[in-house]
Amino acid sequence: MPYRRIRKRSRHPISIAVVSWLFIYSLACITLETFPGAIINSSTEAFRWYWAALIVGGSFASLIGFIIKKAEGGLLWESVGMVFMGLGLMIYGAFILADTKSSSFFAGGFFFLIGVGSWAEAYLVRHDVRELGEQFRKLRKGPEL
Repeated sequence: MPYRRIRKRSRHPISIAVVSWLFIYSLACITLETFPGAIINSSTEAFRWYWAALIVGGSFASLIGFIIKKAEGGLLWESVGMVFMGLGLMIYGAFILADTKSSSFFAGGFFFLIGVGSWAEAYLVRHDVRELGEQFRKLRKGPEL
C-alpha cells in the first residue's frame, strides 16, 4: 500500500521529537508569558502573541497529523501544521539574525533553516498526498480493457 511508504517518511522520529518539543516549549511561553529575548526586544506585544499562536498552532496541528491514521486527514493536518510552524520558526530565526551579534548567527541560521525544512516537509507530504490520490483514482476506475 503506498500510504505506508508516505507514513514512514513523514513520521520520522526526529520530526516527531522536534515538533513535540516545540509544542511543549511554545505552550510554556504562552502560559508563563515569557517570550525569547529576540522576539521581546524587536517586536510589539501583539506580534509576540501572533508569533506564539503560529508556533503553538502549527506544532499542535502537526502532532494531530502524526496521530491520525487516515491518509486524507492525517497528512493534511501535518502539512498545514508544518507550514505555520515553519513560518513561526523562520520569523524567530530572522529576529535572531537581525540582532547582529556574531554569537547569534548560528542560532538564527539554525532556526531559520529548521523553518525552511518544515516548509519543504510540508511540500513533500502534499506531493505524496496528490500521488496517493491519483493511485486511488486509478484503482477506482478499474483496469483498462
